[in-house]
Amino acid sequence: MIFKRIPQDFFGDSLVIGCGNTFFNRLYDYVLGDRHKLHSNKNNFYTIDADPKQNPDCVWKITGAEHHVYLRNKFRFVVFEYLVHDAYLEHNGHFKNAIFEPFLKPKYGAVLIIGKPVSENSTPLKGQVYLKSKAKNSLIVRAPAGVNPTLVIKSLNFDAQEMIRACNIDAHDLTNEPYDIKINESFVKQAALDIIFNQSNRLEAEIKSFEHSRTPAFFAGIAKRTAKNTALKILYNAILEDYPAKTLNQIITETRENNPVLTAGKIQHLIKDALDVIISMEAYHLYKCKQLNQSHPGFSNRPH
Repeated sequence: MIFKRIPQDFFGDSLVIGCGNTFFNRLYDYVLGDRHKLHSNKNNFYTIDADPKQNPDCVWKITGAEHHVYLRNKFRFVVFEYLVHDAYLEHNGHFKNAIFEPFLKPKYGAVLIIGKPVSENSTPLKGQVYLKSKAKNSLIVRAPAGVNPTLVIKSLNFDAQEMIRACNIDAHDLTNEPYDIKINESFVKQAALDIIFNQSNRLEAEIKSFEHSRTPAFFAGIAKRTAKNTALKILYNAILEDYPAKTLNQIITETRENNPVLTAGKIQHLIKDALDVIISMEAYHLYKCKQLNQSHPGFSNRPH
């Protein structure tokens, strides 16, 4: 196992196994519009491949060794991109449980398998699992009991969501279970807090990385990131205290108005993208709530 990018320095939510970041792949994106471009953002995706020529973040044959401690339980979204089937399937068609389970963070997440449809009796993920197969691709979603699996997808970065759509998989019809407003409202809150916490950890790591320098750029970098991190913590606490009395959209808007540094400057786009994911996820939740309330007038289990 060779790390070209240290996993501790990665704060995205997604992992691609079976691909890297070569010039050929980038050219292939431009010419043919392949899915490579959807995981080319190194802020969102970490890559593993057995072939160093593919220029992955980690050179590793995943079937040849135990999962490294720095990769364990680190990702919300894992993609297997055109691997040979025996890399993750037994001869009987069941998954090799140890292959991708350790990569996923606890409680919720998703696995996209490109190039192989699977059956429901093959899923090894712990917890409540939903599965959707289309053509030669499969999506497996781990969601806590009662949580709508589409909300789990909506909690991922936008490139990850687009990858799922590009594989011709509609996450909206993963389940026919009734939409439980209270349970899903709680999930939306927790997922939003997780996203903000991860961004705060990223900023703290960047601040620490400046410690070896004492240049003017050092002081400017420290000040900007410290201010942004302070604003993120204000937002985190506001969600803890005010949601669902206020919507996440309202809380984020108010925090940005009172703390414009949150999404200002050249390094704002990562935080803005993360906040946009939260707003989009909540919008889907509110849509489902409205849909349910229209179907059941007077329904008492409404969001606050």
